[in-house]
Amino acid sequence: TASLTISNLQPADTGTFTCSVTNPCLTVTSSPLVVSICRADFNCDTTISSQDFFDFISAFFSLLPSADFNSDHTVNSQDFFDFVGAFFAGC
Repeated sequence: TASLTISNLQPADTGTFTCSVTNPCLTVTSSPLVVSICRADFNCDTTISSQDFFDFISAFFSLLPSADFNSDHTVNSQDFFDFVGAFFAGC
C-alpha cells in the first residue's frame, strides 16, 4: 500500500511516467502512469463548472498571481482569453 505523492504539478509536468525502485538485489519498474492537468479546473475540485469561471474572474479582477493563466508573470487580457479558451475546450 505504499504510495508516492508529487505536489505542485504544473502544466509542463504532463506526460507518461514510470517509477523505478531499486535495492541491492533488483530493480522494479511500475506500469506507465499518464499525468494530465486540466487547467480549466481553476479551483481544483476535479470538475469543470461555472464555479471555476467565477473563481478565475475573481482572481483576475483582484490581479492575483493565480490568474496569470499563461505564466508570463503578468495578469492581463491574454490570461483571460487563454482561460476562456481552456474552459470551453474542457479537459
